[in-house]
Amino acid sequence: MEKIEEKVALCEKSFKDFSNAHEEYVSKLEEKQATEENKNYFQPKFEEYQQFLKEISDWMKGMEEDVKPQDSISQKLVSLPRRDIQIFDGKVQDYRAFIAAFEHNIEKFTENDQDRLYYLQQYTSGRPRELVRSCMGKDRNRGYDQARKELEEE
Repeated sequence: MEKIEEKVALCEKSFKDFSNAHEEYVSKLEEKQATEENKNYFQPKFEEYQQFLKEISDWMKGMEEDVKPQDSISQKLVSLPRRDIQIFDGKVQDYRAFIAAFEHNIEKFTENDQDRLYYLQQYTSGRPRELVRSCMGKDRNRGYDQARKELEEE
């Protein structure tokens, strides 16, 4: 069981390192470049990460130890198709679907609000992205909440 925990920790660290490097890079790009970068670079890397998770899942299936029920659920989730989050461009009718997808796919898998704020920037464009960026210089513990509030009010 220790080996499983080591592999999961390696996987999580690897993806977090990648995400941080990508976020830093994308934050330096202009909006159109950042959107293209997300589509052409980040999404394929995310698929590689999912493949890595699948390999861990396959490795776990080969273990003779009993697998906890929650591990079986993780294995099933890894084998599902990739979930896309549409870029939110400010259309009011798209906000609820966007924020639900964001909460389900990003928010619950990130550990802190600073990471969530960077992802929120990645998945917005136009005026919403400007609002999110304006919150990036604020207190790192409140920037994400402020960005969410401003998007909701917009």
